[in-house]
Amino acid sequence: MDELRVALPTSLIEFAEAQVAERGLNDVSQYVGNLIDADRALREELAALVEEHHDRLETLALEGLDSGDAGPMTKADWDRLRDPFRKRPPTATQET
Repeated sequence: MDELRVALPTSLIEFAEAQVAERGLNDVSQYVGNLIDADRALREELAALVEEHHDRLETLALEGLDSGDAGPMTKADWDRLRDPFRKRPPTATQET
């Protein structure tokens, strides 16, 4: 197996070591390998979702373009578009 050396601040090393103990892993290398595997799987899942929905999104965009001349957006139009986002619970980054 090849080796990868990474320099990290002490706080990250301590966190990684705590995760190893908490998760019952063999060592920090296994923890980092798990993180990389999870990242790769997430990226593959995202790519599959983009591919799966690309044709549908393209069809909707073309239908919108072909639906006739656009009119000016009113305040009510903007409010209708914003409402679903206003009703969502805040994310962790929005709370701090």
